[in-house]
Amino acid sequence: MRLMLPFKTEWEKDCSLIKAFQIENLAAPIISVVGAGGKTTTMERLAKEYKKLEKKVIVTTTTKMFRPVQDSWYGGESMEAVDKHLEKDAVLWIGLPFEEEKMMSPKISFLTQLMQKNIPLLIEADGAKRLPFKVPNDTEPVIIEGTQFVVGILGMDALGRPLKEVCFRYDLGALFLHKSEEEFVTIEDYIEVITSNKALRKGVTEKMKYLVILNKVDDLEKEKQAILIRDLLKQQGIEQVFLTSYGAIELQN
Repeated sequence: MRLMLPFKTEWEKDCSLIKAFQIENLAAPIISVVGAGGKTTTMERLAKEYKKLEKKVIVTTTTKMFRPVQDSWYGGESMEAVDKHLEKDAVLWIGLPFEEEKMMSPKISFLTQLMQKNIPLLIEADGAKRLPFKVPNDTEPVIIEGTQFVVGILGMDALGRPLKEVCFRYDLGALFLHKSEEEFVTIEDYIEVITSNKALRKGVTEKMKYLVILNKVDDLEKEKQAILIRDLLKQQGIEQVFLTSYGAIELQN
């Protein structure tokens, strides 16, 4: 993984999202991840970092998401079962069965109980069907009360491509951005989506800290474009903007 911090122009040598987000001293941060183009990968990364620190962590969803390939997964709503899983597993993914490779949100009341566990809780609160760009509909995202951090993600690989090809709910994207579905995604579109409380910032209250990740910064051109977007966001008061490139590098346990 490559990581560039806000206000920096060089990639970090010691890549840690936990340190970057300044949550290493928090016993039980509640983090909801929204947007498109890297939500699940970001949550996987955070979970592995907590595991490396020998801390327990729960990963779940308020919508739908893919089940983990390696970590333990529990498909129910029993707190007793959760405790048993956590006795032997550092990372526990929780969600009700949905289709072959996915899981869906438990009841909100059960998620509220999970918040009382006093361990980090990572929540995928949005869906994008693996596309890098999106504008939410009326029911999205699902950010539950008690969330302390909202991480909004967009993939840089949407830039310069037709909206219809890269945007989940591209019809809503076209309406929101006042452009046709065939027009290309621009830097101005990223700014509009990231800053709007009707788009990536939707559901973020004053009690929540808003962090932004520009993901898939995989080459020098994308790096220049992402830094430009970051600089323009600073002018609008959004300073916690991180650049990432997960690439194909295997995360180490």
